[in-house]
Amino acid sequence: MKKKTKKTKKAKRGFTLIELLVVIAVIGILAGIVLVSVRKAPDAAKDARIKSAITQVRDIAQMQYIDTNAFDSVCNGAVLNDAIAELKIIGTDVTTNGGAVVCHATTSGYCVYSAMKTDPTKYFCVDSAGAAREATTTATDCSEVGKFTCATD
Repeated sequence: MKKKTKKTKKAKRGFTLIELLVVIAVIGILAGIVLVSVRKAPDAAKDARIKSAITQVRDIAQMQYIDTNAFDSVCNGAVLNDAIAELKIIGTDVTTNGGAVVCHATTSGYCVYSAMKTDPTKYFCVDSAGAAREATTTATDCSEVGKFTCATD
C-alpha cells in the first residue's frame, strides 16, 4: 500500500511583474488621453468669452440707437468707441482673451467682429440686422459701405 503524501501548494500572493506593467501602461494611456482633452479647454473658454463680449456690443449698440437715433457712436474708426465705458471694457476683455475687435458703423448700421482664439480663421460677428454668427470668411462684408452685415459661409 502506497502512502499518500500531501504536497501543500504555497498560496500565491501579490502580482507578477507582467501584471504590474500592464496596469501601469493602461494608466499611462488613460492619463495621456485626459491631458490632451484638458489642454484644449482654456482656449475654448476664451472663445466663449469673446463670443459673449461681442454679443454684448449688440445690446449696447441698441441702447445707443435709442439715445441718439444713430449707430455711429459705437465705433471710433475701426475699433470700439473707448469713450463709452461699457465698450471700452468689452474691447479690453476681447483683447485679453486673444481676440481683436473690428468695428464699422454709420448712422444707419453697424457690424462688429473678432477672430477666435482657437482658430484665427474663424470670426464671430454681430450686426445691426440682429445677426450673431460665426463665419470662416474674413468678414469683408462687414466693411462694405452701406451694407454692414456679417458674412455668411
